[in-house]
Amino acid sequence: RRENGSTDGMVRTNWLLGTFVVGFLLLASTWWFNVATFLNTGAGFPRRGHYFEVMEKHSCGVSEKLSKNVSSLCVNDTVLPSLFLVGTNKAGTTNLFWTLMETFPGLMAGGGSEVQGLANLSTLSVSVVQETFPWTWKEKLFWTRNYVKGMTWYVKQYPKCEFAGLCHGGTVKECADHCLNIASSTAQCVEACAVNCGIRQQHTTSVQQRIGFDASAEMLWWSETPLRLSQVYGPLLKSLRFIVLLRDPLETFHAHVYMRIMQGDRQNFSTIARHELAVATRGNPCGKTFAPNGTWDNLPCNKEAVSSLTHAAHAKMLEHWLLFVDPWQFLLIFSDTFFSAPREGLVKISRLLDLPGCMKDAKDMSSATKRKGRRNNFGRHKALCDEDLSVVAAAKRFFVPLVYSLQQLLERHSGPNGFQVVGRPVWMVNYTVGVSK
Repeated sequence: RRENGSTDGMVRTNWLLGTFVVGFLLLASTWWFNVATFLNTGAGFPRRGHYFEVMEKHSCGVSEKLSKNVSSLCVNDTVLPSLFLVGTNKAGTTNLFWTLMETFPGLMAGGGSEVQGLANLSTLSVSVVQETFPWTWKEKLFWTRNYVKGMTWYVKQYPKCEFAGLCHGGTVKECADHCLNIASSTAQCVEACAVNCGIRQQHTTSVQQRIGFDASAEMLWWSETPLRLSQVYGPLLKSLRFIVLLRDPLETFHAHVYMRIMQGDRQNFSTIARHELAVATRGNPCGKTFAPNGTWDNLPCNKEAVSSLTHAAHAKMLEHWLLFVDPWQFLLIFSDTFFSAPREGLVKISRLLDLPGCMKDAKDMSSATKRKGRRNNFGRHKALCDEDLSVVAAAKRFFVPLVYSLQQLLERHSGPNGFQVVGRPVWMVNYTVGVSK
């Protein structure tokens, strides 16, 4: 016993209590620093070299040795995308998006124009879906047009990592009961489960299998995108996977021109094509972008009203991205062969990304996608054979060296550490013949 009346046991207790208090204060200060950093970074453009403290959770118990598989990422307990559908425009990305969402229940996506499809599959109105469930949309266009909104806005589009799982094969009530174990709002749980069950009634998943998924067909084309991803993700950039749909460049160009016409461009295909071909073959900044030793940048061509040819320059865009990421991070899917036999392609995607999926037969897959009204996202327009054949021939000659570059790029980055490929580029033979002449 001490002179002040305390005992050794009391001293030991006080020492342990003091240690606990100091530890708690250190933990709290660290947490506050991370939150402050997160909010500060999200206020505008992340500075180069600054990135989020991101927690990585491999799906399905995948070990670090299988790092090429897609991973589940969280930032401040919120799902952060690790899988991106980045392109290309007019190659069927909307079709692929819905197919992937129906097949792989662990994917958590976000966006805008596809919200009507979600409302059609649930009992909720479009406005409720828009306001309450932004992470269930397709395109947020954050990494391209909306980057100025900041990462705080972007992350808010996604659910919490520990948010309720899907219906687990049960009813909306069962889903809501599960949700209430980890959330406080009954109305929120009921509405969330109504959407989840309405979209994927047959699917089951777990918290650990949730993969953040972002989809925008213009990401590959937007030259600033890979730098922005590098700034935000830092070392975890290597944890990301990128899906790219590749279509015959001449057909891509043709469909993109007609998309512009549908959006209000008053010129016809031949007029637009002649203008773009004339500008892109000069020695100006836009023309240099397409040159074999040129650096990809979509801005010079945008200034010259050249936007359709650029969306079909697959090799130039991929070469630019390879300055930031590795070839094995890309999953290249050739549109024609994939959509002609989607089940076979989905099985390969599941294996390459280690994504557990719910495979449907061909009939179910076709009807499910038609239900969303976007079975063929190539657009409705005149056939190439009905256009001015001299213009079509000129466009094809323009694409010959670009297709040849793509062929060389695929050969150079093949093997275990190269591009992961689904389907076959059956259209390449139509261009490589011209190179040998």
